[in-house]
Parts: sequence; structure tokens; C-alpha cells
Amino acid sequence: MGKSRAACHIALAMLSLSLALALMIKTGLPQRAESSGYRLGVGQLVAPELGSLAPPFELPTLDYRTRSLAEFRGKPLIISFFATWCPPCVDELRELRALAESESGRARVVAVNLGELPEAVRAFTQPLSLSFAVLLDQNLEVASRYQVRGLPTAFLLDDSGRVRRVYHGTVRGELLLQDLAGLGPPQDSEPA
Repeated sequence: MGKSRAACHIALAMLSLSLALALMIKTGLPQRAESSGYRLGVGQLVAPELGSLAPPFELPTLDYRTRSLAEFRGKPLIISFFATWCPPCVDELRELRALAESESGRARVVAVNLGELPEAVRAFTQPLSLSFAVLLDQNLEVASRYQVRGLPTAFLLDDSGRVRRVYHGTVRGELLLQDLAGLGPPQDSEPA
């Protein structure tokens, strides 16, 4: 009786495995992109994956120049998405200002404003005395590529432009310093 029961379990497992394989073949495996954040063949938007190249962008600055992500390669980069109506964003921008000043030789920082007028962003950032580039994502294209769902959201890229950490909520300088000290394997984080 024990042998027939074991044979039944094995047959059931094989049937389940066959059905799962048939379903995967019929529906197809998920597509990946080397640089995620793009619409794939089926029109599905893919968020940046940890370990993948960050989606490229070109955005205007507050002083009417255009900056591209490629310009920041060669050193680790922190990209912080913010808005003027977001109180936690002020805290994060202050933390990033201190980090940018203390770690200017090791890392770079760039802030990306979501959809606001340059005058409003300028008035908001001027009292903060930010020492890094503030970019304007007025059409929210970059926020869409990066799948920003809440503010503030920050991304840590390594020196080759690969996404190493994603911070949801205000990221603290101590955590960033720790992550910069050892850009180990990619991981996602919910700061406290």
C-alpha cells in the first residue's frame, strides 16, 4: 500500500510539473531588459532592476543646461526624486547636501524634481543651498522609467551606472555612507 501511494504522489508531481511547464511555454517567460525602465514588446513598463543599468535620461537643470545620466558615470551616484510639497523630501535633500559635501571625492548626488515649474523649484531649493545638480522632470518621463511611486525615492548607482539600492522614504546619511563604503550585492531597502 505504501509503494502505490508513493507512486501516486510521484505521478501527481510529474503531472503538476508538466502542466506548469506547458503554461510557461504557452504564456512565455518574462522579458528582461539590460537597462530596465523601458516598454518591452508587449507594452509593459519594467522598473529598474537591482543590478541592471539605470535607465538613461537627459533633463534640464535650474540654470537651463541639459544634463544626462551618462555624465555622472565613474563614481557612485545617488539620484533623489522629490517635490516641493513633500516635507520628508526637505529632510532627505538636507541629508544629501551634507553627504555631497563630505563625500564629494567618492560619490555624486543629483536631485530630480517631479513635474513642477522651474520658478517653484528654484524658490524651494535656494534656501537649502544645495551643492549638487537639480534636474527638472516636468513631463514625469524619468519618474515613469524609474517607476517612482512615492516621495522621496532614491536610487544608489555604482560607478558603472548599475542600480545597487533603492530607498523608499527618507534615506539617512549614515545608511548612505554605509552603503557607499561597501557596494556589495544589490539589495532593496525600506529605510527606518
